Amino acid sequence: MKIFIKLLITLILLIGMVTLFFSKERVLSSFYVATLRREECPQQGAEEYSHENSPFIINKIILYSSAYGTNKGSGQNQSSWLLDIYQYTDIAIFIDRNFSDLNEKNTIKKLYIENINFYNSSETGTPSLYYLDAKHFGNADYLEDYKILDKLEFTVLNDSNENNSIQTNTPVLFSDLSNPITLKYINNNIYNRGNYFEAPINTPIILDGTLIDIAKISVSSLETSFNFDIVLENNNNDTFRYKLNINIPLTNVYMGYDKEILENLNYVFLKE
Repeated sequence: MKIFIKLLITLILLIGMVTLFFSKERVLSSFYVATLRREECPQQGAEEYSHENSPFIINKIILYSSAYGTNKGSGQNQSSWLLDIYQYTDIAIFIDRNFSDLNEKNTIKKLYIENINFYNSSETGTPSLYYLDAKHFGNADYLEDYKILDKLEFTVLNDSNENNSIQTNTPVLFSDLSNPITLKYINNNIYNRGNYFEAPINTPIILDGTLIDIAKISVSSLETSFNFDIVLENNNNDTFRYKLNINIPLTNVYMGYDKEILENLNYVFLKE
């Protein structure tokens, strides 16, 4: 009887060891299969171009904000200023080539702007975006013909312009991107207590951002954010896109003007 019990115990132990062995094998096998599957299925969504190898990067943006008033009064004997006030921001966007040597990959043959979206539009006025002649950056005047309706396409020139013969009164960029994209944001009709701001003709008025303070226009009511796509094609026939967000600087505009210089941005264009 004792011998039978010993044999039974030994048999039970052997069965347990065999079961444990195969159980470990299954666990280890599952681990290795899972590991192989992770290796076979790398993470999705990795960008093809990073800062290190993208040919084009937005590295600097200059923003200059102020205001202006157009006198709608007529005649030499007018007793009051009747000013149609608008707020404007001039924008210069500098695109850097990520490689110093010029080649087909980091020079362009086409560039345009599209998908303009005022997603945090001001409470007051009517915002619009215009092309800006770089020679008039910081000036209040603008041309209605330059208003961007759906898309703004630049003429791309393969010219060094050493004698400054090329005019910038139409949208022009050089193939090496040595000149910035220049745009003008306009917010018209910002005086919301009548068609025009009226003040006695002998009131000293400077036609700049101080108008916002004199006309008691709330700066917070003018706050605006918008974005648009910059699309370019290089001479290697590759297309790149970047959606740029712009926040209009207005903190000190009531003092005359406000300005922001944003540097070292490293906004990378991605290949489509």
